[in-house]
Amino acid sequence: MKAFVLTALLLSGQALAASDGLIELTEAPQGAEININNQSFVSLEGDGTTLVAGLQLQSPATGEVYTVTGEIIVEHLTMINATTFASDNNLILSYVRGNRAIYRHADAQTDLTALNAQLRAQAGVLSTQIGLQLEGLESE
Repeated sequence: MKAFVLTALLLSGQALAASDGLIELTEAPQGAEININNQSFVSLEGDGTTLVAGLQLQSPATGEVYTVTGEIIVEHLTMINATTFASDNNLILSYVRGNRAIYRHADAQTDLTALNAQLRAQAGVLSTQIGLQLEGLESE
């Protein structure tokens, strides 16, 4: 009988230990909530809600930290010339492939929320995304 009770206690202890690994508590970030590219983030820099290059953001869902790159990825109609589009909007063309291009503004302190809305409203623009870099992920 003692062996049965001891076995039951050991097994229940293993089950509790195994289930403890499934629960992970993360501290909720404090700061202004910002919605970018249809995802919610929290600013790690106080109450900063102005979206500028270098701003640190954290995903409340995953806890991952991102940095705003200052780039805006624009998908436009194939008839639009990316170089002309950049020139017309005072942007610097970083990369183009097909009908997608990556642009950045010469002023790193430009409010990317306003710039994104301005670009999105233009004729021929299909979609826009604000560039984010996952911390700890190196690019080649």
